[in-house]
Amino acid sequence: MRSSDGTVRVVVANLSGDTLQTSVKAGTRNGTGSLIRLTASSLTATSGVQMQGRAVAADGTLPPAGATALTCTSGTCPVTLQPYSAVLMTLPA
Repeated sequence: MRSSDGTVRVVVANLSGDTLQTSVKAGTRNGTGSLIRLTASSLTATSGVQMQGRAVAADGTLPPAGATALTCTSGTCPVTLQPYSAVLMTLPA
Protein backbone atom coordinates (compact mmCIF):
# COMPACT_ATOMS: atom_id res chain seq x y z
CA MET A 1 0.00 0.00 0.00
CA ARG A 2 1.15 3.55 -0.63
CA SER A 3 0.67 6.12 2.12
CA SER A 4 -0.06 9.79 1.52
CA ASP A 5 3.67 10.62 1.85
CA GLY A 6 4.56 8.12 -0.89
CA THR A 7 5.92 5.41 1.40
CA VAL A 8 5.22 1.93 0.02
CA ARG A 9 4.61 -0.99 2.39
CA VAL A 10 4.16 -4.62 1.36
CA VAL A 11 3.12 -7.64 3.45
CA VAL A 12 4.54 -11.03 2.48
CA ALA A 13 3.34 -14.18 4.28
CA ASN A 14 4.77 -17.70 4.39
CA LEU A 15 1.90 -20.05 5.17
CA SER A 16 4.03 -23.17 4.78
CA GLY A 17 6.19 -25.15 7.18
CA ASP A 18 9.28 -24.50 5.03
CA THR A 19 11.64 -21.53 4.91
CA LEU A 20 10.83 -19.30 1.93
CA GLN A 21 13.32 -17.18 0.02
CA THR A 22 11.65 -14.68 -2.29
CA SER A 23 12.00 -11.17 -3.67
CA VAL A 24 9.63 -8.27 -4.11
CA LYS A 25 10.00 -6.44 -7.41
CA ALA A 26 9.86 -2.72 -6.62
CA GLY A 27 10.40 -0.89 -9.88
CA THR A 28 13.71 0.96 -9.76
CA ARG A 29 13.96 1.38 -5.99
CA ASN A 30 17.45 1.20 -4.50
CA GLY A 31 18.62 1.64 -0.96
CA THR A 32 17.66 0.62 2.52
CA GLY A 33 14.14 0.05 3.75
CA SER A 34 12.96 -1.95 6.75
CA LEU A 35 11.32 -5.23 7.77
CA ILE A 36 9.12 -6.04 10.75
CA ARG A 37 8.78 -9.80 11.29
CA LEU A 38 5.84 -11.72 12.76
CA THR A 39 6.62 -15.34 13.68
CA ALA A 40 4.76 -18.27 15.20
CA SER A 41 5.14 -22.03 15.60
CA SER A 42 2.12 -22.76 13.37
CA LEU A 43 -0.72 -21.06 11.54
CA THR A 44 -3.06 -21.78 14.46
CA ALA A 45 -0.67 -20.79 17.26
CA THR A 46 -2.28 -18.95 20.17
CA SER A 47 0.94 -18.66 22.18
CA GLY A 48 4.55 -18.04 21.29
CA VAL A 49 3.63 -15.51 18.61
CA GLN A 50 6.35 -12.89 18.32
CA MET A 51 6.94 -9.61 16.56
CA GLN A 52 10.61 -8.78 15.95
CA GLY A 53 11.50 -11.55 18.42
CA ARG A 54 9.38 -10.09 21.21
CA ALA A 55 6.36 -11.86 22.65
CA VAL A 56 3.07 -10.14 23.36
CA ALA A 57 2.70 -9.78 27.13
CA ALA A 58 -0.26 -11.19 29.05
CA ASP A 59 -1.72 -7.67 29.28
CA GLY A 60 -1.62 -7.34 25.47
CA THR A 61 1.32 -4.95 25.29
CA LEU A 62 4.21 -5.48 22.94
CA PRO A 63 7.70 -4.46 24.05
CA PRO A 64 9.31 -2.22 21.42
CA ALA A 65 11.92 -3.66 19.07
CA GLY A 66 13.71 -2.03 16.17
CA ALA A 67 13.06 -2.97 12.57
CA THR A 68 15.47 -5.06 10.51
CA ALA A 69 17.24 -3.43 7.55
CA LEU A 70 16.02 -4.33 4.04
CA THR A 71 18.39 -3.70 1.12
CA CYS A 72 16.91 -3.24 -2.35
CA THR A 73 19.08 -3.20 -5.47
CA SER A 74 17.87 -2.38 -8.98
CA GLY A 75 14.28 -2.72 -7.80
CA THR A 76 14.71 -6.16 -6.24
CA CYS A 77 14.13 -6.51 -2.50
CA PRO A 78 15.07 -10.04 -1.31
CA VAL A 79 13.62 -11.48 1.88
CA THR A 80 13.77 -14.81 3.71
CA LEU A 81 10.71 -15.87 5.69
CA GLN A 82 10.77 -18.52 8.37
CA PRO A 83 7.96 -21.12 8.40
CA TYR A 84 4.57 -19.69 9.43
CA SER A 85 5.73 -16.10 9.40
CA ALA A 86 5.04 -12.77 7.75
CA VAL A 87 6.95 -9.56 7.14
CA LEU A 88 5.88 -5.97 6.73
CA MET A 89 8.33 -4.44 4.26
CA THR A 90 8.77 -0.68 4.05
CA LEU A 91 10.46 -0.08 0.72
CA PRO A 92 13.15 2.57 0.21
CA ALA A 93 12.01 5.84 -1.38
